[in-house]
Amino acid sequence: MNHPASLSKEVLSVYEKLPDLYLLISPDFLVITATDAYLKAMHLQRFAVIGKQLSLLFPDNAAYLNAQFRELLLFSARSDRH
Repeated sequence: MNHPASLSKEVLSVYEKLPDLYLLISPDFLVITATDAYLKAMHLQRFAVIGKQLSLLFPDNAAYLNAQFRELLLFSARSDRH
């Protein structure tokens, strides 16, 4: 899979070992990877989430969640610039 940020396998491997529950997502809300802790807590396997649309992981209200995630990402991006 070609990752949007061109992250190396080594970087992804380090990210996946972080001790907390994280998803790494692309700007278009595709899951790039997840931490081992996230996968364990959610009873998922990595192959089942990589490349999936984020809303598919939280299907109850996908349109609302995509809007919320988009707002959070935009807020975060703006905050990092200041």
